Amino acid sequence: MANSSTGNHDFHQPLFQVLDKVSPFDLANIVLHVVVDTFGICMNSILLYIIFFHTPKYMAIYKILLINYALTEFSTSFLSLCLIERYLPIGFNQLILASYGLCQIFGRVACMGTFVLLEHCFTHSAMSLLLQFCYRYYVLYNSKPRRIQVYIALLIFSMPSILSLLNTSFFPDDPNILRENALKQYPQYYIDAATITGMEKLEDHPEMALSMIFICVFIPATYPFMFFLRHKILKRVEERQFSETTKRLHSDLLKYLNHPFTENLIQFSVAIIPAISPFASFFYITPYKERAIIVWNKVACKRFQKVAPLKQIDNIFGSV
Repeated sequence: MANSSTGNHDFHQPLFQVLDKVSPFDLANIVLHVVVDTFGICMNSILLYIIFFHTPKYMAIYKILLINYALTEFSTSFLSLCLIERYLPIGFNQLILASYGLCQIFGRVACMGTFVLLEHCFTHSAMSLLLQFCYRYYVLYNSKPRRIQVYIALLIFSMPSILSLLNTSFFPDDPNILRENALKQYPQYYIDAATITGMEKLEDHPEMALSMIFICVFIPATYPFMFFLRHKILKRVEERQFSETTKRLHSDLLKYLNHPFTENLIQFSVAIIPAISPFASFFYITPYKERAIIVWNKVACKRFQKVAPLKQIDNIFGSV
């Protein structure tokens, strides 16, 4: 294992050629990412199909927000699969990332761009969740907004993540220098199977610091406000005489919105959250739950039809 670099030599090695040198923890991380991210892509694809083609007409306006959120979660899973990132912490003034995903095919700039887009999706996901709470609260006191109003609100809530994306759109520093710094700190690591990206000095990239502050401070600060809105919505539903259908709708949507999202600070959980979030829709939004049950029953019936003849053959031979 080499732990120094000279000139502009490219130390990167294809993963499949150096599997024996890669840490078991890195291999486990890669496998888990592939499984979880692929699962997230599939589940969000199914959810998007159900939202597009099986959303009741009375949810037509809210459908816009559901599509936005599901697309964001789909993108998060896809980008996470393309990145398969490992963070190498070296103090507070450096950001070094080791990427094992598909972005390696296109080079370090693509990997850094994927990282920036993933952070954008993470931020946009939290803001989209907040917008859904605001929508549920708004319609309890007012008539349903028009489509154009929802699109404008969506644009406003997207601005923080868009500004963060624009602020962090930059080229990474020299990967050889980053690699050398990483191996000085962790000489026991083998990182040549990964594409190394990042920044040698964060103070030279104040825009990145601002984006990280926004992600680590502002986004978590939105969560208490979501719980506050949830409390106000439940209280409003209890006070007013809504129909049973309306009460159930608000209750279901609140259950859907109130899923565990507080562990997003860990990079791997960024992949887990979009993979499991479709189940919140399948379980708590009644029209989608009914459609998911129908799809499941069809799959189960086809499987049973394939298995049943085999069992009949076993019974015939078993009785001989």
